[in-house]
Amino acid sequence: MTRFHLLIVTVAAIVTQSAILFATQERSPAQRPRVEVGQPAPPLGLETVLQAPAGAAATWDALKGKAVVLEFWATWCAPCVAAIPHLNEVSDQFKDKPLVFIAVTDEKADRIAEFLKRRAIHGWIGLDTDRSMLRDYGIHGIQRTVLVDANGKVAGVTGPDAVTPGLLDKLLAGQPLGLAKTVDVGGPPPAGVEPGSESDASPPLFEIVVRPSKEKWGGGWTGGRGKLTVAGYKLLDVISGLHDVPTYRSDSKCDLPEERFDVTGLVPPDHEDMLRPLVRQAVETTFGLKTRREMRDVDAFVLTLLDGQSPKLTPTAMLEGGGSSRHGGSTSMQMINASTASIANSIGAQLKKPVLDETGLTGRYDVELEWSDQTPEGLASAVREQLGLSLQRARKSVEFLVIEKSE
Repeated sequence: MTRFHLLIVTVAAIVTQSAILFATQERSPAQRPRVEVGQPAPPLGLETVLQAPAGAAATWDALKGKAVVLEFWATWCAPCVAAIPHLNEVSDQFKDKPLVFIAVTDEKADRIAEFLKRRAIHGWIGLDTDRSMLRDYGIHGIQRTVLVDANGKVAGVTGPDAVTPGLLDKLLAGQPLGLAKTVDVGGPPPAGVEPGSESDASPPLFEIVVRPSKEKWGGGWTGGRGKLTVAGYKLLDVISGLHDVPTYRSDSKCDLPEERFDVTGLVPPDHEDMLRPLVRQAVETTFGLKTRREMRDVDAFVLTLLDGQSPKLTPTAMLEGGGSSRHGGSTSMQMINASTASIANSIGAQLKKPVLDETGLTGRYDVELEWSDQTPEGLASAVREQLGLSLQRARKSVEFLVIEKSE
């Protein structure tokens, strides 16, 4: 038996014997890196800078007099990739202003070059391959955006969605941004966090963490490279997602807690197929639950190709990693690295009805869908016009996930 397999057996034994599994790694407040508004920004410890003008240097001395937006991201982080169009748009609006956008990643140049063939980034790209900037800025989770004023001082720390023209106007004018005064990175992991990386100890080879969340809404669901991060979701959403079943096809026969939870998992990348089963086992054992699947005949919809037409789907820009989805209320949705089955499930979440994928497509896609008519017919029209797919009513036998208390 290999050391890894022994570790799996040991963890499984611990999980099955425990009614509740809560794990956390905490530093004392004095140990946690902090980025404080009004203080000088840590050094720009970049090994390579791509897409910068000739002769430009990524140092605070060279950038004095210019405001800077530092966006910490990765090609495998689906929410990061989803934010690129917005950041590109804002960057273009301020291209003639004393403002520099630097997208910081710890990935290597050849990987970034391959990604840029699929998705352009309008700004500089800084390669922090030794992770010195991530350490100096206390970044244990992405996405994270650090705004630095023209004097090289931290003006605010936020996420890419908050980087609006109005906020950047304030940054250029040297006005307060109205963001948090201090960002303590020792708290719950946001979307894209690398499990265990906040610890001073060596990063773990294997880890499953289940803990109450401080988030008041779903903060993110990302995965890839042997990692899984779920931040700020209710237990029904967590269990349904781990089984790849939408919540409207999950039937809980027992009361589930209404609190929100963070769940993280980490296994060696070459054993990624074991990640979700192990995390499912940990979550269900934690709350004394068991699950089963059953078929039910229900009113549903089917997603198919339009006769004689090619779908209007954009192949994903991601090279690896999990997907992400974002719903703009009941009028829009955005998906990154999504299969057509995932697209069908997201449409089903809007309709509150099962949607079965019968397209036969096997690729993964980046999708943006908007609609104003909130009836099923209005959504079907948007799917037809924007995605080039057909959405039709049907009576179908559909698999449901049943959640029960374990014996």
